[in-house]
Amino acid sequence: MDKFDLIVIGAGTAGLQVVAAAVEEGKKVAVLENDLVGGTCLNRGCIPTKVLVHAAELARQAKNARHFGINYTGLKLNFAQAIRHEEQLVSKGRTQAEKNLASMPGVTLLRGTAEFIDSSTVKVGTKSVSAEKIFIVTGSSPFVPPIPGLEKTGYLDSTSALHSQKQPKALIMIGGGYISVEFAAFFAAFGTKVTIVEMADRLVGTADSDISSALLEYLTKDGIKVLLGAGAKEIKKKGRKKLVTYEQNGKMQTISADELFVAIGRKANTAGLKAENAGVKLDKKGFVVVNEFLQTDNPNIFAVGDVNGKAMFAHMGKYEAALAFHNAFNPDDMVKADYHAVPFAVFTDPEIGGVGLNEAQVKEAGIDYEVYSAEMSSIGKSKIIEDTRGFIKVLVEKKTNRILGAHMIGPDSSNLIHEFVVMMNTTDQSMEHVLQTIHIHPTLAEVFQNL
Repeated sequence: MDKFDLIVIGAGTAGLQVVAAAVEEGKKVAVLENDLVGGTCLNRGCIPTKVLVHAAELARQAKNARHFGINYTGLKLNFAQAIRHEEQLVSKGRTQAEKNLASMPGVTLLRGTAEFIDSSTVKVGTKSVSAEKIFIVTGSSPFVPPIPGLEKTGYLDSTSALHSQKQPKALIMIGGGYISVEFAAFFAAFGTKVTIVEMADRLVGTADSDISSALLEYLTKDGIKVLLGAGAKEIKKKGRKKLVTYEQNGKMQTISADELFVAIGRKANTAGLKAENAGVKLDKKGFVVVNEFLQTDNPNIFAVGDVNGKAMFAHMGKYEAALAFHNAFNPDDMVKADYHAVPFAVFTDPEIGGVGLNEAQVKEAGIDYEVYSAEMSSIGKSKIIEDTRGFIKVLVEKKTNRILGAHMIGPDSSNLIHEFVVMMNTTDQSMEHVLQTIHIHPTLAEVFQNL
């Protein structure tokens, strides 16, 4: 049996962050991976989906360029080429990630599914390795709901859709979360007739309700049909069409399309890990239970990234990886994970950006607050780019003037929200910092001066 300083189970974004930190300190590392190096973010998530979102953005810009005296007569959109371009970029990125990993001193990559033997030993294939410290970084994958007829009928998900060479004329999206609405924006921009079937009463349930309402308005204007409060009950195939029967307001209705896309959540990749052999506890949904230091019930085993279910974003996986590595090798100076200012973005058209508490959460916490808001249409830059959609909404505690959360929808929201991420990480987290900051004219960030 080979012994290492640490074992990293999973070579995705967070796992590779742990490996890089270990290599920098000269440690001997075993990396166990049963799939593609780069994990979800590089191969099936952040990178490929944003390539497609950018393609959709370019298509919309071309269609609207007439405002600026630019006429793309006979504009042609090639769905298959967009997919091929995305696949090529991902392939290049994965090849580079594999080369980088192979060049790291002291790193051994073992291919296969990891299985705990005991608290310090992991088996992969016919080989067993051991280490004092182990990191579980196995990520997540699409959750498939038990809808009668779904498996028999067939469907796309966030992985298979990235390799779909044939564009559907009509597509039904089951689920209205951030993955669904991003893919819906791409398909719709290329001419697919999209219908979203969402069981909840609004889209992107993690967003502020006012943001969700605005998104519904914009998607509808773009020709995307949204059915809220609609639970899919049965899936059937009739000829070349796929039928979805759903219940809405107590009534059963059926719609059809060429293809289905299922995106209703993610599940932890812990099946077959046999975590119990290492004294590692999983919750009812299969996510690894960790404490505030990202330790499992076994103090020498840490779980970071999607697999712990706390903040399922690549950027938070990197944050957790760096923190967990420090805690693993500095037991007398451990640092608690801080989730008070976790930023997120939804790359729809227009984009959504958010950080901190939404209004419902502030009310639930019983905090006395006030709302600062401003419309994107109030600034010159939005008129210059011919896109006045959206607004920003900031929730501030009355007593302390502390920023509790900021939420926006509009052009470039994924970048603009970072100003509030920074402010929420200052000592006093005061709204006064934003109000007193001079913003360049004309820029989209100038909207913050109108709060």
